[in-house]
Amino acid sequence: MADLSFLKFHERELIREGHHVEAGWISLRIAIDGLDLPPAEIQRMRDVFFGGASFLFSSVMTALDPARQPTQIDVERIAAIARELRSFQTDKELRGCATAGSA
Repeated sequence: MADLSFLKFHERELIREGHHVEAGWISLRIAIDGLDLPPAEIQRMRDVFFGGASFLFSSVMTALDPARQPTQIDVERIAAIARELRSFQTDKELRGCATAGSA
């Protein structure tokens, strides 16, 4: 089981730092804490969570009203979410890369 007090603190810190998607994932981790899941299963759940977030983000960006002028806060939030999702995609790609040789 995860340390719930740490997860709740971490969730607040992530929101403060503009990592909204990761904070949402932490919120889900808190919700499923009673389940005794192996780390690989938690990682798969995180992958699915971020995949859904990426799809939703793309859908929202496509549906934005071009006649409405976004506020600076809107722009900053969208940019933060885009950076977070790009970072996730990069991490996921790196996890999928096979390595050769030995350390």
